Amino acid sequence: MFINKNLISYKVKSLIVAVIIDISRTPKFLKSIIYKEIARFHVTDMNDSYLKMDQECNRKHVKSFLEEVFCTHGLSDYVITENSHDDNELVILKKGDIEQIGLFICMHCSMIFGSAEERSEHLRAHYFV
Repeated sequence: MFINKNLISYKVKSLIVAVIIDISRTPKFLKSIIYKEIARFHVTDMNDSYLKMDQECNRKHVKSFLEEVFCTHGLSDYVITENSHDDNELVILKKGDIEQIGLFICMHCSMIFGSAEERSEHLRAHYFV
């Protein structure tokens, strides 16, 4: 049986996708914090709207790192969420802005919902636990 090693290599590489962070809605002060803190990751491309990370970055790891950075700097008004159209894109939004695009956040656990009604039902669970 003949196996084309280039084809296998191509298929493996195509499964690993770069992580993109959309910072287009972030204020300048927050962008400067993110630029400084994200230096530990290999950023391959960067401009005023997005950061593109190396293909070996893990989206969940990057998200949890940014959440720690936000906590350290007292940035509780901002949330890191995943783009529903692209699994490897993270979006940084101010909590008030997130409702304007049709997403609603739980103030207790930062879980995101598609409507105010879903969030309301979820909030009840926090009070019963």
